[in-house]
Amino acid sequence: MESKHSFFKRCIRSTQNFINANRTLAETHQLKQALIASGAVLFDDTQLGPDCMTLDSDVFAETVITAVSQQTRLTPPLQCSSAITVSGTRYSKGLFVVTGCSESLPVFAKVTLCVMDSTGLSALVVHKCKGQKNGMLGVFEVEECEELMCVLIDELWDYCPVPGYCLNGVSHVALKHAVFSTE
Repeated sequence: MESKHSFFKRCIRSTQNFINANRTLAETHQLKQALIASGAVLFDDTQLGPDCMTLDSDVFAETVITAVSQQTRLTPPLQCSSAITVSGTRYSKGLFVVTGCSESLPVFAKVTLCVMDSTGLSALVVHKCKGQKNGMLGVFEVEECEELMCVLIDELWDYCPVPGYCLNGVSHVALKHAVFSTE
């Protein structure tokens, strides 16, 4: 009780707004609760998962090494893992990300490997996917292709990775944000 009271006293003193004190205190308190509920979204660091290891051409398939080598902005030595957390967002193997837009539809890719270079730049090795909208369900049907590519997390069209749901043997993806092209 005393900790809440001291919080409200600090708010009133710092805002110096005595006209509608109840409204000011209620809004400030709600904003503080929202910040607490949001969790670790304010971190600006990048962390690889616990299974972190050096990306070695002797260990990984040639297709993975080729895809990573085509990403010219990565500076060796490279570390890799099945999961990476970037600015509070966790990317992990098996999740889907939006890598672009084609004919007004998002282009999906399935995460295979997470990579971080020596400067802290992070990327994902992904399987490209063919997708089409299922208007009846309001989701996208995605079919994984064999082609691998390496995409920087900063260049994703949507920062939020989404899980795939299997329905009748077909993977379905529901977006959390609107994705559109300005072209």
